[in-house]
This record gives sequence, C-alpha cells and structure tokens, in this order.
Amino acid sequence: MRKCWILTMKEREFIEDWLKVVDGEMELLEFYAKWGSKKGESGVYDDYQKVRKGEMSLEEFREKWTKRGDWKDYVRVMRHRLERKRKNIKRIVREINEELRLLKEFHELRELP
Repeated sequence: MRKCWILTMKEREFIEDWLKVVDGEMELLEFYAKWGSKKGESGVYDDYQKVRKGEMSLEEFREKWTKRGDWKDYVRVMRHRLERKRKNIKRIVREINEELRLLKEFHELRELP
C-alpha cells in the first residue's frame, strides 16, 4: 500500500481517475458514476438521468438532493479540497523542510536520548 504525504488516498485516486479520463482510458460517465454524490443506491447523475427519462419527477429530485448541501456533487468537493492544498503547497513544503532539518540536526548529535 502506498503512503500519500500530501494527498489523501481518496484525493490521489480522484486525480488518477481524472487523468485516465483525459488519456481516454476511462469514460467520463464512469468517472461521474464513481465520484458523484450518492444517496441510498443512486447518485446525483443516476437520478438526473431518471428525471430526463421521466422515471422521477423534478419535485422528487429536488426533495432528495437539496437538503443541507446534498446537492453539492462530490466532484466539486474534491476539486475544492485539491485547490486548497495547491494554494497551501508552499507552506506545506516549508513545514516539511523544517521537519527534515530538525531530523537531520537530531541525528547528527553525539548524544541521543
């Protein structure tokens, strides 16, 4: 199992899946089916398709997906989390370098606890 230092495993998987879409290895619909928000057995995209086919009314769709921010697609949430990390990357790198410096300094000591 790989350890992710900056990204969580979910974030890494999300990025890898999107790169597969860009490279043509995964269909866009597969991506949204996998990463779209889910409630019960169906996701936002599945219910949207039901509305288009007439299997679900728009009213039912709204009732199901507009409570407490459930309308937010998980894809949007992941994009936001990744953008926030990208913006903070300089701070993260500084903190990692500081910890590396401390580790190096600690292991160069003659006396260790």
